[in-house]
Amino acid sequence: MYFAFFIGLTASIKWNGLGFFLMASNYYTLLLLIKYFDKKRLAHNNLGSVLTDNISLFNYSLYFLLLPIIIYTIVFIPDVLFNTQFTFIEKNQQMIGYHQTMVGENEHPYCSNWYTWPLMLRPIAYFFESYTIADSGISMIRNIHLFPNPILSLLSFISVIIMSISWLRLCLNWITKNLIDKEFFTFSFILSGYFCNLIPWIIVERCTFIYHYQPSAIFGFLALAWYLGKLLEAQPWTKRIASWLILLCIVIAFLYWLPIQLGIPMENFQFYDRMKLESWI
Repeated sequence: MYFAFFIGLTASIKWNGLGFFLMASNYYTLLLLIKYFDKKRLAHNNLGSVLTDNISLFNYSLYFLLLPIIIYTIVFIPDVLFNTQFTFIEKNQQMIGYHQTMVGENEHPYCSNWYTWPLMLRPIAYFFESYTIADSGISMIRNIHLFPNPILSLLSFISVIIMSISWLRLCLNWITKNLIDKEFFTFSFILSGYFCNLIPWIIVERCTFIYHYQPSAIFGFLALAWYLGKLLEAQPWTKRIASWLILLCIVIAFLYWLPIQLGIPMENFQFYDRMKLESWI
């Protein structure tokens, strides 16, 4: 009930939030399929009774289809009443058109395609200033970038790839060996969140930016956190050391690139040392 209410509100504010709706719908659909095809297997699992009692096509239709649409429509009532120039349907048609006719792909210097976001190939510069200190003659640069942590971004993407491969293996075990693991549900949730927030951008024709990747990045971080957690619990001790070294690298990268996120002045060479790729500038 709460999900239907808040997803309707989210979609009424910005359609980007529909990625979370797609994620939840995708995950719930998976549970419906598991229940339908393998009730005996679920009964053997500790989560079986929960899934059997709560997962139903009626609940799916009510909470993932009907109620969100009703809430979304209700939110538009005041706007439709006071702004009679366009109907409810026309307003939504305009929003669809926005994603097709807004700034073209090559009309903004920081446009980037969806497949470049996980590797952070094109961040966004919001502010850039170059000046010289009068007394010393030192050339300085001050800039503000929307600049994700490169180490965190890369490791998160690698974690998603590894988790996707592991999910396929778990799925194959479910199909061929009648085995299902708790990790299957964890991986399904994380991967649904990642891909359901990323894949819709494939069909968007307008100029897109790396900040559209932020909802997917959250689930990439979860994937990385899951594997780091496993390393921290693993034997031998070298695996635990590896997890701490990874965390240390992420922290160091955060501090190293922090000046270009906060607009802290740097000398020219310090700025360009941080721009490891030409596309970052």
